[in-house]
Amino acid sequence: MTSLTRNLITLCLIALAGLCLPSCAFFGSKGIDQIKNPTARSRQIVVVATAGWDSLTGFLKYYQRDRLGGPWQPVGDTCGVNVGRTGLAWGSGLHGRNLADGPRKQEGDGKSPAGVFRLSAVFGYAPKESVQYLNMPYIHADSTCQCVYDVHSEYYNLVIDSLSVVKADWKRRERMKQSDNSYKWGVVIDHNSSPREAGGGSCIFLHVWDGPAIATSGCTALEESQIVRLIQWLDAGSNPVLVQLPSVQYQNLKGIWKLP
Repeated sequence: MTSLTRNLITLCLIALAGLCLPSCAFFGSKGIDQIKNPTARSRQIVVVATAGWDSLTGFLKYYQRDRLGGPWQPVGDTCGVNVGRTGLAWGSGLHGRNLADGPRKQEGDGKSPAGVFRLSAVFGYAPKESVQYLNMPYIHADSTCQCVYDVHSEYYNLVIDSLSVVKADWKRRERMKQSDNSYKWGVVIDHNSSPREAGGGSCIFLHVWDGPAIATSGCTALEESQIVRLIQWLDAGSNPVLVQLPSVQYQNLKGIWKLP
């Protein structure tokens, strides 16, 4: 083999390596074929996309399908949402943890979690007997309902009835019955839920916004009429999930996860 041939081969290998960098960098140590589809067992999907990691607003759209593996069909209109005051960061959910480069969700960072998350329950100020038409588990957000965000508590990242706890070991908690309508209606997002990692982020919900372009502390908020439509549509039997990602990451994962 001549030196010229060897140099040409070397240049070709370098060029091929360069072409591979974006995909390899995005998926970190996992190859494309190693990333499981966290939406495979769901027939309802709520999609939130933002322009980038630091964006404070985005768009929400939801979809359904008749059977697992079938095509996703849009439901309703696209609506605007507000996310965390410092944008998005990889959360802990059905997708695992970090899939690639990007910030990682931590307690108190003001970021909404990115990834795929089970939507496990609906909550609101209305008494349980008045919302029996809902097809989701319902939590009555009354004066004793709290979400614990004390990283030292055994109840960290749990929504609980404080009267049912023998020993309250927390110093920091959020009252689910707010003085405004923020939690009049909401959906529990199962971020950092199984297992619960202390400091990994807590009390993450879809809920009523305070107004357009008003960021949250880490939740995803939307206009009241839009979230009412959403919770009336959600069905626990369809294993609903939230897919929340910056648009670039969404496009990179769209084909792998068979997203709409």
